[in-house]
Amino acid sequence: MSEMSLEAEQEQADEELAEAEGGEEDLLTEDDMWPEDNVLDLSCLSCKRHLCHRGMRVHLVSNAEISLFSTDFRPHVREAPGEREHGMCHCRVRDALCSCGCTVGYHVILPGSGTVQQRV
Repeated sequence: MSEMSLEAEQEQADEELAEAEGGEEDLLTEDDMWPEDNVLDLSCLSCKRHLCHRGMRVHLVSNAEISLFSTDFRPHVREAPGEREHGMCHCRVRDALCSCGCTVGYHVILPGSGTVQQRV
């Protein structure tokens, strides 16, 4: 089974909804589907395994147009053994993996210098 990003899944859902309704003017936005002030249950897109009860939609510090899901609680995942550099913010991250092996997120190990300056 292939992994689909949240953004790709949202685009596909928007296209299907537009086709069903006969136009794009009534599309649900990300804000309609996942308001930033709602606490959400997060599940693996691949196997549907429950990961966390305390997820919230947030925006990437280095690019506010990109939203993702965050939690202040350690979800039911395992971390990949190695670190990597995040492509957008140059932070050092370690991928979070579902028990099915699907990458479901990442944990910031060391914020990038630009990220820290943007938060101040």
